[in-house]
Amino acid sequence: MKKEELNEWGYPIHPKSDYSKPPEGNFVSWVGVILVFTEISWGILKIVGII
Repeated sequence: MKKEELNEWGYPIHPKSDYSKPPEGNFVSWVGVILVFTEISWGILKIVGII
């Protein structure tokens, strides 16, 4: 049986996992998040009576 390389906590290290790079998100998902956040903020301000 092949010996696996373990990390500092004793779990096996997967060679395909590279967590040194941040995750990549696409542009459309960021636009969606911004639109949803804007709509929620607009609704809260409307309920409070500021707008």
